[in-house]
Amino acid sequence: MGLSREFQKNVSSWKIDWVCLNPIFPGSGDVGGADADLIVNSTLIEIKCKKRKLSINDLFQVIGYKLLDYNDSYGIEMVALYLGRWGKLEVFDFKKLILGLGSPYKIRDFRKNFRQAIAKDVPTNDFGF
Repeated sequence: MGLSREFQKNVSSWKIDWVCLNPIFPGSGDVGGADADLIVNSTLIEIKCKKRKLSINDLFQVIGYKLLDYNDSYGIEMVALYLGRWGKLEVFDFKKLILGLGSPYKIRDFRKNFRQAIAKDVPTNDFGF
């Protein structure tokens, strides 16, 4: 119950119009299955309840979810990691996050390249970061 209260504190100021629990993306089958925790409005939120700090792989996970939404059916603009043990929500603007990681791609091209890379089973470190 404490985790729920802390999460609510983090989003209490949001005007929530739409929520999707456990969204499955059009490209999920291309990677053997992938489903996120939830989407609130245009923010994809992945819940992490681990002792260790976040890693770059946690960011790659939410980036991957956005890219697996091939036709942008969920309209994800922000990605977030909710750190359940600390009651902290880290929110990232997707476009700024990708630029900050050094990707030269526009989202349409990035998604296309990602889709081609996973079809060939290319490791992510060979993909564009």
